[in-house]
Amino acid sequence: MKSVALWSCGLMLVLASACSSTRSHSATAAERAAPGYSDSEIEARLELLDPRTVQRGESRQLVLDLHNKTSQRLEFQITIDWFDAKGLPVALAPLGWRPLKLDGGATQPLIFEPMPHDARGWRLRYTSTGGDR
Repeated sequence: MKSVALWSCGLMLVLASACSSTRSHSATAAERAAPGYSDSEIEARLELLDPRTVQRGESRQLVLDLHNKTSQRLEFQITIDWFDAKGLPVALAPLGWRPLKLDGGATQPLIFEPMPHDARGWRLRYTSTGGDR
């Protein structure tokens, strides 16, 4: 009887750990459509280099280099969110998603313009090209 109880406890422990495992999954269309969504798997494979704000006459632009840290070709889409000094989103017509292809180890210069006058911060977001974006 004692062995059956131990076996049952062991089985429950295995089932509980299986249910709580953190397996990666592909984002659903609903998750990709959520405001602020960014694909963390794509983001983990990229590195931002030398981000800087450049003044061009009356307007500003964000200039940076995006580096593929992997040896695999990446195909994805990228967009940017702008934030004011309080960390709130800046009201701006969305720039939309732009497609990007980066070979393994490649670095691509990117320019995001116009940078809103109130923008003091920014965040890049990524989604796979297979998504609904």
